[in-house]
Amino acid sequence: MSIVEECVKNSEKILIFSQYTETLDIMQTIFDKMTIKVPLFGNETYDKKLVLNQDYLRLDGKTSVSKRERLVNAFNNESS
Repeated sequence: MSIVEECVKNSEKILIFSQYTETLDIMQTIFDKMTIKVPLFGNETYDKKLVLNQDYLRLDGKTSVSKRERLVNAFNNESS
């Protein structure tokens, strides 16, 4: 997960595609348990927990059309 950690540390967006919802389930479990040391000033860091619908979004075949549109717009419009 080092790519995800680096993106979070640098306030970058990341988009992950999968053909299988089982893979998305695994990724969500990993994200929910993940703690990332994010740099502050100098050598100081803080522990960042990833939170669904705050730090990451999930969109799959069960997502309604209206929610899908909101999630896509939020991802595209939110500044990194």
